[in-house]
Amino acid sequence: MSSDSPQNVTIFDIAEAAGVSVTTVSRILNNRPDVSAKTVIKVREVMARLNYQPHASARRLASGRSNVIAVLPHASAGELGSVTYEYITGIVDAAEEEDFSVNLLPRSTTREKLRSLFTAGQFDGVALLQVQTNDWRVDALRESTKPFVLLGRTEDIAGISYVDVDLVRGAHEMVEAVAKAGHTRIVLIGNALNQKVRRFSASLIHDGYQSGMQALGLEPLVLDTEFSVDGVVHAVKDGLSVVQQPACFFIGGHVAMPQVLNRLRADGIDIPSRVSLVSILPNSVAEITTPRITTIDLPGREQGLNAGRILIDQITGRAGVQQTLLPPNIIWRDSVQSTAGGIA
Repeated sequence: MSSDSPQNVTIFDIAEAAGVSVTTVSRILNNRPDVSAKTVIKVREVMARLNYQPHASARRLASGRSNVIAVLPHASAGELGSVTYEYITGIVDAAEEEDFSVNLLPRSTTREKLRSLFTAGQFDGVALLQVQTNDWRVDALRESTKPFVLLGRTEDIAGISYVDVDLVRGAHEMVEAVAKAGHTRIVLIGNALNQKVRRFSASLIHDGYQSGMQALGLEPLVLDTEFSVDGVVHAVKDGLSVVQQPACFFIGGHVAMPQVLNRLRADGIDIPSRVSLVSILPNSVAEITTPRITTIDLPGREQGLNAGRILIDQITGRAGVQQTLLPPNIIWRDSVQSTAGGIA
């Protein structure tokens, strides 16, 4: 047996050289916890000495897993935006760390289709994107035995793994930051009340905005709209008709911000000389807008990477439910014009 020919080394060779059973080697390859640390070290040393590289398909066969993660966007999501691609990039990076593959399921996937994919064993776990307040996908996965993780949160998170940004705290701190820049008329453009959308993140932003305004003794004004370019532009115009300037609009959701700014500029509404504007966006978008937008950062790749690792931990049995809330990061850029009389 040659140490420089790993393709010729088998699990039987490892067991013989280490003086253990084939079953023990298999348990170590599959990261089972029921093997002593001393034995694991000895077997791993033999594997390294013999340059053993287990074949991926053999590992999958031995473990009874497909080593595939499914990623499922919501049917109402529309075009997959930049933050969604960052989520998926992070999940793929986590999968590659553990020799897993990623399968992006179509947004049209139904409960019945999801159930049939479970039965066929085509994937080991699911990452859900664009989580809604009441989400049938969460209900379906709870009924199954498949591990899953949310990128975001839903109303009932008991016993569910998720990775999210603390949007309540982030919205509260954004209100405080804008007020310190001199603004007392801060208008939230949200969709927490929109029954067609009901994205739970919008509810969290709404709660943080309300608590921030209340803490500062300011009068809240919420304009509920559909999160599209047309919806946000019309909401800004409506807001300007009812609030005195200077004002700051807090766009509390995901929207194509470069197009929004272009439309506002074409209509004679310049940012920030006429009105200030803040939002919640990934850096990759906020840095390329004109002007650059002050934001609560959405670290999409970091969220995806964390979610992928959590999901694989559940699939492999290394850990159970994990709930991760990332601290908000407000990045001050060019879209807020400071005025006199800021709140200390």
